[in-house]
Amino acid sequence: MKWPESIMDTPQGRRKAVSPLVISASRATDIPAFHAAWFMNRLRAGWCVWQNPFNAAQQQWISFEACRVFVFWSKHPAPLLPYLPEIAARGHEFYVQYTLNDYEGTGLEPHLPPLAARVETFRRLSGLVGKKRVIWRFDPIILGGGLSVENTLLRLRRLAEALSPFTETLVFSFVDWYRKTARTLGRLNPDFRPPTLAEMQQIARGMAEMNRALARPLKLAACAEPLDMRGLGIARSRCVDPALLHRLCPDCETFARWCGRERENVQLPLFSAPPDGAKSARTDDGRGAACATTGSLHRSNVTTGNGEKAESASNAATDPRGATGTNGEIAGTTNGDPRGGTAARGATDAETRGSTDKDARIPLRGVRDSGQRPACGCAPSKDIGSYNTCRHFCAYCYANSSKQAVERRLAALRPDDEKL
Repeated sequence: MKWPESIMDTPQGRRKAVSPLVISASRATDIPAFHAAWFMNRLRAGWCVWQNPFNAAQQQWISFEACRVFVFWSKHPAPLLPYLPEIAARGHEFYVQYTLNDYEGTGLEPHLPPLAARVETFRRLSGLVGKKRVIWRFDPIILGGGLSVENTLLRLRRLAEALSPFTETLVFSFVDWYRKTARTLGRLNPDFRPPTLAEMQQIARGMAEMNRALARPLKLAACAEPLDMRGLGIARSRCVDPALLHRLCPDCETFARWCGRERENVQLPLFSAPPDGAKSARTDDGRGAACATTGSLHRSNVTTGNGEKAESASNAATDPRGATGTNGEIAGTTNGDPRGGTAARGATDAETRGSTDKDARIPLRGVRDSGQRPACGCAPSKDIGSYNTCRHFCAYCYANSSKQAVERRLAALRPDDEKL
């Protein structure tokens, strides 16, 4: 999408920069795990450079001045945890899309910390920032090579029992069988494969049943899946979620419009002690920083102008006790194929609309990120990551071309670089 632009000073002179409200860090690499120091250096500088992975000559300067929310994507966010108070004190909100799979013993995620350590990090992160800021992801779901529907559901249930007190939401997806993915997984174990339609339906029903049995049921959501599972209470995920953005920044008019609410003139504190030299919080819509910097460790329930609790604002489509649907059925398939056809690929929760905010040039309610896959319901964000910079070396990864390419790229990277 077209974000507002600004002029900023850099060591190379004045540059035109985009000023996004939401920054993803990052779908392309694990910034919290491997590049937390780089991120903090760029945050303190107030900007970074992004290079198009498909056209190295195309670079874009990105200003953090207007950013209200950082969305962190990670499988191992522990290195970022010490910096979270400073991020908040500098006037930015954030939440973490935390992928935590149980693929131990399969070779799919060879360089991640042990499962028990990742579960403990999840709990610690939730304790620091509150469970609404920690989204549990189990994705992608892969079968074969010793992974069956039954033991996948068993692994999911064990993790759900451990994590459900520390999060509100579970997002999952089924593996997309790209040629590169098929080739890499085939080298590891030729029996790995994507689930069939019948297996997807079986897993979805099993997850819904598992969720009902939890002491604290979660909001279930499927990421970029054309298969319509809303009849089971499984929403179509909006991982960059306007409803959550509005919960975190209830004063932001743009986020309120994105999810059809009114701006709420409140400020909810997160951490108590801002670090030395940090900026104070600002609440101006779209051009200042985020809502929260000071106060108690967790945000309190604050009653807003319309009488609702800000902490209670949520998207009805992600109610764990059942969303719109038809008697527990799974819809949205086309000729038996959940991944093809107009009905399946076009039925997202958010359709792009033509109306825009004339001042900020930011689309209003109903927006989705046109740069993502057709079934993706995410609101717009600007990614600042780069391919070939992640050392997890997951076998299903689409973002690394080879281990050698990653090592070459990382050997040349320095924490004070302007871009990854």
